Amino acid sequence: MVRRKTKISTGLKSPKAKVNITISPESKSVLEKIVSEIAMTKSSFFEGILNGSICLSSQNAQKLVSFESVNQNGEIQSDNAP
Repeated sequence: MVRRKTKISTGLKSPKAKVNITISPESKSVLEKIVSEIAMTKSSFFEGILNGSICLSSQNAQKLVSFESVNQNGEIQSDNAP
């Protein structure tokens, strides 16, 4: 069976790219709880994290990454990643 390529069209000015990720079943469960509680799609949740409009905080975090700003080309202007 041949798999057809799907066109990604959101009707927005900027095109979207389709990305696949692999996470554990436990992480998937947590992700589904988070997006249902904040009434967002998984895609918009991840996009919000990556564009800086959503910030996550955890007392158990093993790594802290902080970006000052990202320009229109997606380049990081200044970062503090210990």
